[in-house]
Amino acid sequence: MSKSMNEITLYKEIIENKTNHDFLRKTIQKPVIDEDKLFILLKLIPKDTASAQTNRDVYIITTMLVQVALDTHELVMDNDDNETDDEKLVKQLYVLAGDYYSGLYYYLLSEIDDLTFIHKLASAIKAINERKMKLYYGEYETFSEYTSLKVEVESLLIETVANYFQHIDFINCVKQWQYIKLLSKEKERIVNDEILLNSMMDSKKTNPYMTAEDKFSSIIQREWTSFNNKLMKLPHSTTDLQSYFNQKMVDHVYRNTLNAEEG
Repeated sequence: MSKSMNEITLYKEIIENKTNHDFLRKTIQKPVIDEDKLFILLKLIPKDTASAQTNRDVYIITTMLVQVALDTHELVMDNDDNETDDEKLVKQLYVLAGDYYSGLYYYLLSEIDDLTFIHKLASAIKAINERKMKLYYGEYETFSEYTSLKVEVESLLIETVANYFQHIDFINCVKQWQYIKLLSKEKERIVNDEILLNSMMDSKKTNPYMTAEDKFSSIIQREWTSFNNKLMKLPHSTTDLQSYFNQKMVDHVYRNTLNAEEG
C-alpha cells in the first residue's frame, strides 16, 4: 500500500508542477487533485500496459489535467448581481485557469500522437458538460435522477479511460465508489428531508422503526458491502484496491464522528 501512496505523491507533484503558474498562484486557490481518481488511473494503466513508461505518464497526467480543468470550472458559481468587480474578476480567472489546464493536456497528448485517445477524452468532456447543464437547470425530477447525473459527472472521465485500456470490469466499481462519496456529501441534507430519504429506500428491506440517521447509514453500508464484493471479483490488484478504499472509509467515519462530537 505504501508503494501506491508513494506513486500517488509522485504524480501529484508532477501535476502540481505542470499546473503551477505564477500569476494564477497569486490570484486563485491551488487546484485540487482528486487522489481517488489518480489512484484508480494508476491501476487502470499499469506499467506494462502502455508502450513505454513515458506514454503511461502522459496518459495519467493528461487525464488528471482534464479532471483539474473540469473541477476548476466548477468553482465558478452562479451569477450574483451584487458581486463586486474583484469577485467577478476572480470568476473570470477560474474560467481562464480551467482553459489553461485543458490546453496543457492537449499539448502533452500531441507528443504521443494518440488521436484516438484525444477524441475519447473530448467526447467524455462533452458528455460531462451536458450533464452539468442538466444539473444546473434542474432537469431531473427525483433524487435518483439527481444522483445518477452527479455520479456520471464524476465517473465518465475514468470510465472512458477504463474502456480505452479494456478494463470494462472496473467501471461499475468506479461508479459505485462515486455514489458512496456522493451519499456521504449529501448525508446531512437527506437526513433532514424524510421524503428524499424514503425515495432512496426499499421499505421491504429496512426497519420502519429505524431513525433517519440509521436508515441512511444502512444505505451507505449496503452500498459499501456491494462495492467490496465488486472489488473482490476484479482480476487485478485486488488487495491493494481493498486496502486503499478501506482506509478511505475509515477516514470518512472518523471525520463524521469528529464532526458530530464538535457539533
